[in-house]
Amino acid sequence: MTKIQHSVTIGQPVEQIFTFIRDTRNTARWHPSLVEARSTFEGPAQIGTRVTEVRTFLGRKVETTFEIVEMEPQTRIVMKSVSGPLPLTVAVSFESLGNASRITLDGETQARGFLKLADGIIAHILHKEMKNDLSAAKRLLETGS
Repeated sequence: MTKIQHSVTIGQPVEQIFTFIRDTRNTARWHPSLVEARSTFEGPAQIGTRVTEVRTFLGRKVETTFEIVEMEPQTRIVMKSVSGPLPLTVAVSFESLGNASRITLDGETQARGFLKLADGIIAHILHKEMKNDLSAAKRLLETGS
């Protein structure tokens, strides 16, 4: 099992960050590696909402569908993959720091089949994507662009 984590501090209140992250129309905006993002519900996600992400991974286009399985307003959103090549659970945690907030992505995956051979590479790629995603969210939320 591979576990990865990355955090960033954003100069915005936690309510604003939670609202932005929860809105499925923003998914592709703060995930720069996505080629496409589709949701079963456009707007604020809720438990049961599914988001399909299409990205290039290890040189191939990969489609993964995540389902929101847990949501605690301004605190936590948990998504689990329901389809795709890699079982993946991602938790997005929100912590208020007064006029700023800390957002943390925690990922957990268990490579199977031939992907087990690339476990270390997969962990490195996922961590890099988490870092890029949070950097993009920070830029969008702090500057609007």
